[in-house]
Formats: sequence, structure tokens, C-alpha cells
Amino acid sequence: MSGLTCLVTSREALRIQGEHDYPLQPLAEAAAVDLFVQRARRLDPNFEPDPGVVAQLCSRLDGIPLGIELAAARVRLLGARELLARLEARIPVLTSTARDAPERHRTLEATIAWSYQLLDTEERELFARLSIFLGGWTLEAAEDVCDAKIDVLEALVDKSLVRSERGRFDLFATIRDHAAERLRSDGNWERTQDRHATYYVALVERAESQLTGPDQQVWVSRLADDYENVRAVLDRTADTDAGDGLQLRLAAGLALFWFLRGMFEEGLRWLEPAIARSDGDRSRARAMALWGAALLRAVTGDGGRSLALAEECLALARSLGDGSMTARSLSDIGLLAFFRNDVGTARSSFEESIAFAREAHDDWCLVDGLGTLGSIYPLQGEFDRSRVMATEALDLAQQNDDRQGMRQALFALALCDARLGHLDQARKAAEEGLAICRLLGDLFFCSYFLWILALVATEAGDLTIARVDADESLRLAKEVEAPLLIVCALEASAGVALAEGDHGGAEPLLLSAMEIASRGMVPSSYLATVRRRLGEVAFAHGDTASARNHLEASLSIAMEVGDTWGIDRTTEILAR
Repeated sequence: MSGLTCLVTSREALRIQGEHDYPLQPLAEAAAVDLFVQRARRLDPNFEPDPGVVAQLCSRLDGIPLGIELAAARVRLLGARELLARLEARIPVLTSTARDAPERHRTLEATIAWSYQLLDTEERELFARLSIFLGGWTLEAAEDVCDAKIDVLEALVDKSLVRSERGRFDLFATIRDHAAERLRSDGNWERTQDRHATYYVALVERAESQLTGPDQQVWVSRLADDYENVRAVLDRTADTDAGDGLQLRLAAGLALFWFLRGMFEEGLRWLEPAIARSDGDRSRARAMALWGAALLRAVTGDGGRSLALAEECLALARSLGDGSMTARSLSDIGLLAFFRNDVGTARSSFEESIAFAREAHDDWCLVDGLGTLGSIYPLQGEFDRSRVMATEALDLAQQNDDRQGMRQALFALALCDARLGHLDQARKAAEEGLAICRLLGDLFFCSYFLWILALVATEAGDLTIARVDADESLRLAKEVEAPLLIVCALEASAGVALAEGDHGGAEPLLLSAMEIASRGMVPSSYLATVRRRLGEVAFAHGDTASARNHLEASLSIAMEVGDTWGIDRTTEILAR
């Protein structure tokens, strides 16, 4: 009939001319919660939901309306919290007693089983194998792990059993549970699991060398996308010891990824057991794991454990004749010496690391060493040397499109210009560095750059901007649990309060920063600044004795570590 329009619902497209597809997506959180509450109140008009629990419940059901309706039908017997617990424990609760419901809609399992029965043999086999993935997968992974044929995978997408978005595929959790049961019952679970592990170990090892090159961001993103799969392999290798060193190889390959993403505790959770289990191993993988654990321990404030790991890494790297790992371990040792205010050892360790990195053609480590040393020099008033180091680091990083290296060099330049009072240059470098860090997901240096931006904005009188930057710097510092960053962010927040005339608000922030700094792993230059700020607060309160006490302590600390910039600032305030 001319002009006739048909609205047809189906699990797959009809494949006829004139057809326009409108794929139905799962319910968004708000709509899913509304549906649950609406259906629950049909049975229990007094039902009062806990929105957070109901949202989790709907998420566990993938926003699928049928699952939500079946769950809501149980509220007379079970609360939302108990329903969620039973679903997590995979206890069957999603059944319907409605007499007019089709048999295949009586349970969610029955609906999925009905769809499964309509598949052909190849589709069923692939559907079951795909349950081995967590958090999605790529076509390459499906082909390698599951022997997927592209047309069979496409058929599963068309039948709404597999989701496809931006080059990745996934299963709803509820559908995955059914597929996994099929894979287990077919006796193919362990073999598919082994292929899954082999694929993701190879992916991590491929990514490891790319994390220091021009495609760094591509590989950081790829590992982030596949991290649930990688983590599943880490979980499995932690429970077995087949002697193949898979856990060590995986953890070693992920060390830099964990650092770049600010996943410090997560990385240590896997690195340290892998190191313990590989005692006596003399491989480069063990050296890499030792280096990574030392780096993560350093940034989380555990200097003693970090130094032991770095020194073991250095000894192993030297015995292997591995110049790159020697350079990296020396860099860790230099960083630790800087944190404990042994500036002489810090400088000599970084200088030796730079020499080894040049010889080994490890440009990533070379740039990191140049940039870090360039960040130490401003704390001792050596601004010209800082700029030379940081400029070489930035040029080399830009040549290699090494964004982590760029951010390290930009931090050195920003710190140098901030201390010299070159506010526009400092802001420009810090903003450029912050943009890179946001792209990388590098929370540690995001906080660091925001600290500089807060200081610069305060100095320029842009207090609204300074407050926003200081607040975000502190939030991120607490998120990554880095003592150095927390001290910096607290000091920046106090600086804003002082500029606003809120001396009462500044003092507790500074006292908290001083207490954290006193535990160690915070360079004394930063502590000297905190004590100087406390002197300013005391002076504003008219407490001249306390002001002098803090200022003289600040001067003493600055002199001890050779911080000429800090010495000049404190001397000027004392003179006033």
C-alpha cells in the first residue's frame, strides 16, 4: 500500500529495501532507576528506594528493561540491597510469575537461552568463546583468541548479542554470564583462557617498548581500554606458578603504564608479589619490575623500600650489562636522594644516569633525566643550568613525540620561570604541560602543574583562578596519595588564603603541610617555603616572636640545601 510505514521490533535487522534501523540502547541510569521504582511500587506502594543501591542494581542488569522489571518484582521479599548481593553472587532471582508473560520472558536466562537457540553452530561457538573477555575486545583479539570470522561476529552484532562501538566489541554482563556457562559446559574454558592469557601478555610486551616512543598515547589508551582483560590475566597468574614467568613479564611490562596513569598502589599490588616470586631470576624482566616498583614506592613516599628496590635493580642491570636499565635505576636513586635532601648524591646519580642513557640510546630515560635534573636546579637557584637542561630535554622529546618527556621538561621550565617571576612564561609552560598530562591521564603531574599555575595566578592577583587551580591540585594529590604533591597543594591553597587576607584559613593548611613534610620524602626546599608562609601568617597576627622563629627556621633549611632563591625571599621578609 502506497505511503504505508511499518514500525517493527526485532532482535536483528530484516535486511529489506527501504528499511531504516533504529538500534535500541540500554536505559540510561536515571531512566533505569525510574523504571525500577515504578515497577516496584506497583507491588509495594510504600517502597522507598536507596537511589545509589538501585543505580548499582540497574547497572548490574546492564540497563536492560526486562531484567529491571524482573528484579523489581522481587521487592516484596527482598530489598534492593539484598537483590544486588544475590545478583553479584549469581543466585537466581530474576523470574516472573505473571500469567500472561510469554515463556521466554519468564526469566532473563530464558530470554537469552531463546536467543541462543536461534543461532547456528558457528555463531554459538563464537558466542561462548567471547565470554572470556572482560571490558570488551578488538577484532584482532577475537580473531587471535577465539578464531573469530568477521562475518560470524557481525551476525552476533546484528542479533543484538554483541555490542559494537568505535572499533571495540563487548557483551552485556548478564549475557556474558550465560555465554560463559556454555563455554564451561563445552569443556573449552581452560583452553580459551590460556589463549586469552597468551594474547594479552604479548600485547603488554608489545606495548612496553611503545610507551617510551612517539606512539606513547596510542598505547597508553590501548592498555587502558584492555586493562580489565590484562587484570584478569594478572589475577589468574597470581593463583598459579607454572614456571613461565607470566606474572613477572606482565607486571614488568605494565610498570610505566601504571606510573603514567597514576595507578601507584595498583601497580605495587602486582609488581611486589611478582618480584617476590621471581627471587633468583636474573632476567631483564625482573630488573624492569624492580625499577618500576622502586619508582612507584618513591612517589608514594616509601623511601626506604624504594631505595632497596632501586639498588637491587642497579646491581642486576650492571651484571646484565644493560645500560638502559642501569640508567633508569640510577634515575630512581637520584630521585630518592633528592627526596631525602642529599642534593649532591641526587645530582651525581642523575648525571651518571644521563651518561648511561646517552650511551644506550635510551632517549626516554635521557629526556626524563635531563628534565628531572632541570627541575632540581631551580631549587638551588641555578636557573641558567636548569634552562639548558630543560631545553635539550624538550627538543629531544618533541623530536620523538615523547609526551611524558615533554611534560617533564615543561615542568622544569615552568618552575624555573615561576621562581624568576616570569609569570607569563611560567603560565604558558605550565598550561602546555597540564594539557599533555590530562591527555596522558597523568594525575601526578596534573597536580604538580596546577600547583605552579596556582602560585602564578596568586602572584598575578588572579585569586579566583588561583583558588580553582589550588583546589584541583589538592584533590588530585590526595587521589594519588603523594606526600610531596599534598604539601605543594596545601602551600598553594594557603598562599591564596593569605592573598585574600584569610590568615586564619591559611594557618591550618600550612601546619598540615608541615606535619606531612616532617614524615620525610618531601624535599626541604618545599618545607622551607611552608615555614616562610607560617612566618607571614604569624606576622599578620602580630606575633613577632613566632614569625621570627618560623622565618629563621625557613632560612636555616634553605641554607642547608643550598636553596638560594628561598634564602633571598626569607631574608627579604626578615629584613622587613
